[in-house]
Amino acid sequence: MCIAFSASISYAQQTGTIIEGCEGEGCGCTHETKTNKDFTLYEKMDLKSKVLGKYKTGTDAKAGKSSTKILKTGKSKVVEVKDPSLGLKTGDTVHTVFNLGEGFFKAKQKEKWIEFDDGKVRLKELEAPQYESWLEMTVGKNHGYSPTFPFLGCLE
Repeated sequence: MCIAFSASISYAQQTGTIIEGCEGEGCGCTHETKTNKDFTLYEKMDLKSKVLGKYKTGTDAKAGKSSTKILKTGKSKVVEVKDPSLGLKTGDTVHTVFNLGEGFFKAKQKEKWIEFDDGKVRLKELEAPQYESWLEMTVGKNHGYSPTFPFLGCLE
């Protein structure tokens, strides 16, 4: 069974907020039940939270959903728009540009999310967003989160 996620974003423009899903094509997708690298399991999606365990390669584990924590929203300027139905115009500013994979992106303009492919909108990045990816996992009786994706992915 392949567990795959696309990003579903719902939050206000602020850091520390969680986006369900992860950036890029095939991210968070695995068929594996044994890890392929060492990892640490945390109680929460926070490196300062309680460590539930440190595990070695080959650990039996179950992957759950992927999430992305926004550390910095970033900012981009719209340079060109080829699809006016998106509601964007040249000179607009968007933030929290998020790569959905295969040339598709989401960005927020004011309080509205806009989804587009890179052939319809050209952006100039003014400030890069910063994200932290987390994978929900179960290892034995421990259920928590790892900032490492310790499995072979579906595209590998």
